[in-house]
Amino acid sequence: MRDPLARRFEDGINILESNDEIKSKFDYSAIDENDKEILIEYESQINQNKVFLIRSTIEIGKILEEAHQRLSKYKTGTFMAWYENLGFNKDNVSYFLKRYSLFLRHADKKNYIAELPVYVVKALTKKDTPDELVNEVIEKEITTMKALKEIENKYSQLANIKKHSSESRTKNTNISIDDICNVLQETFIEYN
Repeated sequence: MRDPLARRFEDGINILESNDEIKSKFDYSAIDENDKEILIEYESQINQNKVFLIRSTIEIGKILEEAHQRLSKYKTGTFMAWYENLGFNKDNVSYFLKRYSLFLRHADKKNYIAELPVYVVKALTKKDTPDELVNEVIEKEITTMKALKEIENKYSQLANIKKHSSESRTKNTNISIDDICNVLQETFIEYN
């Protein structure tokens, strides 16, 4: 039987080969023709492998999630022992699983999610990050720290407004309840 991981690797290479070639941004004008041709080929090979490596993070996350589900029925620590056997540590596995989690929620943005910088993945997968913020970042395909911070600040300000509004309503409600209690107490005393 053929190894499913080997098949996935081959499928990934076929996808890369069918994509348009990545254009170089390096200025080769000071390089002689022979070296230029060789370096352009090196650059092409590196870029193809880089794209494959980045996109494979989602596939690795999927495999880790499936393995975690299978190993969850065994004693505590079995999954950790399994992934450490593969040379991963807790941070590596967390990174892959978080990226895969984002992909599951936004499968239509697979390429964007696959190429997200680690700091964006971490920010979007924090437990206290609002879904609206995650959706906006992914919809706008934010990749820079500056743009991410702007959106985070916007949602932080909205959260503060909601908090103050809620506190204000609570205070007003407490005053109204006190007033109602006083009126009821006075009414009760009058009738007794």
